[in-house]
Amino acid sequence: MIDSNLREKLRKIPELVWSELLDEEEGKSIIELQTIFGREFIVDREQKSNRKEKVWYKKEIITKNLKQKLDIQENDFSKDKVGNDTFSKTIANSITDLRESGKIIDVKYGFPRYGIWRKTSPEEETAIMEFKNGNYSWPETDSTSQEIKKREFTNYILKIYERKCCICQFKDQKNLSAVTIVPLEIMKDFEPKNSLSPSNGLLLCRICENEFKKGVIEISENGEIIKTEKFHKLDDYHLEYWIEKINGILKISFPKGNTPGKKFLNLRRKLK
Repeated sequence: MIDSNLREKLRKIPELVWSELLDEEEGKSIIELQTIFGREFIVDREQKSNRKEKVWYKKEIITKNLKQKLDIQENDFSKDKVGNDTFSKTIANSITDLRESGKIIDVKYGFPRYGIWRKTSPEEETAIMEFKNGNYSWPETDSTSQEIKKREFTNYILKIYERKCCICQFKDQKNLSAVTIVPLEIMKDFEPKNSLSPSNGLLLCRICENEFKKGVIEISENGEIIKTEKFHKLDDYHLEYWIEKINGILKISFPKGNTPGKKFLNLRRKLK
């Protein structure tokens, strides 16, 4: 049972977490965080320009600061089976809320997350919330919005496909790509408002992506994998294992609750 004094401290956490992210003196560069925590952090390509800026915050540092500000003692909260307590969970939930509302951006999309974020700019926050609210259009000129919306698209596709290639089930996230079924340059004339819609997305490993883009394999509106004439003419010993595997697969694995749009799959095939 948590007493009223501790409950009041928990109530203050969301506001204090946000104030930590506004405290420019507490911000660290990625290089500083690597020194403190002794590990290599993989930074998303679009975040490399921010790598040296003191704009990044890590959960361990925020937790330490909040324990001091709220005078939290080691035994104030009991831990669960995996070692988490209500205090650390409340901080984690506050960070999740900030991420969902577009207020912060992770140093790396997908999983595992490193628990490193920075505050978003107004332009970035706008682009994040546009995507979350169903505006999937591709910004023609705003490079910041392009990067953010592509990142949100990738994150969402990784999530709904459970980080597995929808064709061959390959699981290594470093070699998975969120691919638009109909390319962006075609979508701007076909249906621009849905350019980055999850219904226009697939999660593919590098090999399946390459062969899909080359027209070696196609996907019907019902998710059936079509081996084209190009597939049957493949003569590359580097692809022998992949060819054997694909020969045994009839349909892609559909994500739960968000299947690829039939109109996009049909248009893709008409473009060949």
